[in-house]
Amino acid sequence: MPATTIEVTMMDYGYEPSDLTVPAGQQVTLQFTNEGSVEHYFVVGDSTAADQDGFRHNLFSGVSITKSKQTEEHGEESEEEHAEEEGGHENVFELPPGGRGSMMFTLPASKAGTYAIACFETTGVKRHYQMGMEGTLTVTAPNQ
Repeated sequence: MPATTIEVTMMDYGYEPSDLTVPAGQQVTLQFTNEGSVEHYFVVGDSTAADQDGFRHNLFSGVSITKSKQTEEHGEESEEEHAEEEGGHENVFELPPGGRGSMMFTLPASKAGTYAIACFETTGVKRHYQMGMEGTLTVTAPNQ
């Protein structure tokens, strides 16, 4: 089966497209560009945690993800260089303004369903998802 590649643009404050559909059991690459003026995150999960600093359960828990980033300041960087910067959350993908990068993964059929996408970065006193930077990611089962 061919791999799926989806281009996603991060803006102040939204994703384009904001609703994504990816197949379970196939390799998926999400190509990101941050066209916003501030840092943005891409996180996928279920419901927002009580502290509003993330999701209670993340879609990518237990899933191997390969990340690649190209930023204006640092050139290309590998996943290991960002683990600490992103709080050790393998399921968070963050980019500075002007940054580009990708996440490559294969989701198991057990992850089929619809999940929320959000940016938990804060500008002022509001989280970006509260300003409209949210969407959905639907994982389709292999037989759909």
